[in-house]
Amino acid sequence: MKKKKKDKKNYQLKKNKQKINYLQSTYSNYINLIIYFLIIIFLFLFPIYILISKYIQMINYQYLKHLFLENESFIQRILVIFQQLKSAYFYYKLFNNNEYIIKEFEKNQYNLLQDLNQVIQT
Repeated sequence: MKKKKKDKKNYQLKKNKQKINYLQSTYSNYINLIIYFLIIIFLFLFPIYILISKYIQMINYQYLKHLFLENESFIQRILVIFQQLKSAYFYYKLFNNNEYIIKEFEKNQYNLLQDLNQVIQT
């Protein structure tokens, strides 16, 4: 009777150990798969992503450089308009109590915005 109980206990212990070993091995396999997947991502896909993004930045830079070199007068006109707007705003702040100057500023601002639209359209 005792031997049967002991055998049964040993059998249960062995079975439990086998289950634990199986679970450990499957989990370790999953962990290994995840690690390999991350390694593949960082070794291969991440550098490819960096190269592609750098290439896109370079293309954008070349395009912008081409735009700026081709249309220097366009950019100078826009800068002049912005300088005029800035000086008009300065005078507006300086004389903000005087209604005549406020009206002039609003008229000038409207004209400057029209000029800016014309520059952008050309």
